[in-house]
Amino acid sequence: MAPRFGFGKTFLVLIAAASAAAGCNKPEVHLDGGPSHHMDGGFRNPPGSPERDASILDFVAFFWRRMTEGDDVARLPPGHALASEVALAMLEAAPADRRLTWIGHAAFLIGLDRVNILTDPFFSDYASPFPPLGPRRSVAPGIALDDLPPIDAILISHSHYDSLDTVALRALAVRNPEARVLVPLGLGGLVREQGFRDITELDWYDRATIGAVEIQAIPAIHTSNRGLFDRNRTLWAGFAITGADGFRLVFAGDTAIGPAFDSIRQTIGASDLALVPIGAYEPRTVMRAVHATPEEAAEIARILGAQLAIGMHWGTIRLTDEPMMEPMARFLGAETPGMTKRVMRIGETLALGHAMARPAARLQIK
Repeated sequence: MAPRFGFGKTFLVLIAAASAAAGCNKPEVHLDGGPSHHMDGGFRNPPGSPERDASILDFVAFFWRRMTEGDDVARLPPGHALASEVALAMLEAAPADRRLTWIGHAAFLIGLDRVNILTDPFFSDYASPFPPLGPRRSVAPGIALDDLPPIDAILISHSHYDSLDTVALRALAVRNPEARVLVPLGLGGLVREQGFRDITELDWYDRATIGAVEIQAIPAIHTSNRGLFDRNRTLWAGFAITGADGFRLVFAGDTAIGPAFDSIRQTIGASDLALVPIGAYEPRTVMRAVHATPEEAAEIARILGAQLAIGMHWGTIRLTDEPMMEPMARFLGAETPGMTKRVMRIGETLALGHAMARPAARLQIK
């Protein structure tokens, strides 16, 4: 696609670059007596996390490429996304108490002990404050918002537009007014503005219970902001989701790799299934501190003790420089002895087997 030059696009590139670069070298003031990630006016990543070393010119060049290059849609292979009627039939056929549906990007519908959980519900066409400028999704959601079953819980990992989609949240609030929304610290007010009433803000390792399911916020290595002046004002997180029989699924959220995952494993124990982000990692100068490579994502799942790792945060919307399908090939090619890896088709539902008496049993997918 030929570059389209214009004031609006140039302005957005400069705004995005300034927003991303602001705070890379900003002094941090820790709150005395508080957790290490609590800062004066915001939050920071766990100790030992990678740091960005990109310059403002690196950010400008990166955002200009993303605003002017094509979306790589033509390179998505047939079968990458299921037809809507096939996706709905798979969802209906799977057991409601143990199923997993990939809606696309980091959005999953999780059915566990008859609790329907929706993660990072991104359904809009653009992940941007100024649509139609900004990243545009290449594939429709695998299950349309109107076709979702009743939702009991919504988990939002952080404030970025591909995870916190206010248009989708407003629609979900109309359809599911009693749903409980779990968010990291500081995001409750924004979610409440979308129409939800039952909202719980969680710090890392805080817990909430919905039916027979326990949900625990866990550290992630990332950032947060929705504009120029709110960088890291709200927390970011992943979630460990544990059923009545001890089956544990980790939704890692948006994250880089770092020592935090060893701490998570020591704190919560091993997991059966890990949903890990495998896309949006190039260029490394810009992304290494916020997004894992596919190989690093596989290593995160291994550290968490997962028997099965499933890649997410890829193949839906092109946010960074790597080709759309590269994350899948690199993730599946990573060496992970003793751990199974797979990717899902958008709209695909997996029925998760019931022989889950950790740690001896293996996760079974039918």
